[in-house]
Amino acid sequence: MKIRIIILMISTSFSLYVNATPEYSNYWGGGIGISYSGIGLSYGVKTDRDIKFASIGCIDYSSQYGATCGGGIGWTTTELFPQKANHHGFGVYVGLIGSQLEADNKLTIDRKSVYGGSLGYHYFLNGIGAKGLTLGASVAYGSRKNDNDFLYNFSIGYIF
Repeated sequence: MKIRIIILMISTSFSLYVNATPEYSNYWGGGIGISYSGIGLSYGVKTDRDIKFASIGCIDYSSQYGATCGGGIGWTTTELFPQKANHHGFGVYVGLIGSQLEADNKLTIDRKSVYGGSLGYHYFLNGIGAKGLTLGASVAYGSRKNDNDFLYNFSIGYIF
């Protein structure tokens, strides 16, 4: 499963890079939150009205089970808000949103990635098309082995 996610992210990143036009510019970002796949990095293309990105990061770590890492893809737009300043964005994300402990028949415990989707609000301090700090809040939904979860998350990041 992790190999598929990595291949998907590489191909998405490559297609984002190849499809960049003068109205689009490539960007790198880093931060903490669901849209960064935990603590991670994002890469994508941006305009003055939206961003499309792929992210990779780690959602948690323990000395006993190691790191739970993965990635995702997302899109954030300011088109849904009437302000011309383009500081307010609405985003969707599909990818790593959490982790869970699982035991097999031999009672071996392992930490597994939980994938799902999220909807969120993002505030871009300098506008969506500019470098700068971003703040956000999101609601994510993921399917765990025995139940389903809603997760609430705050994020902070920087677009370079």
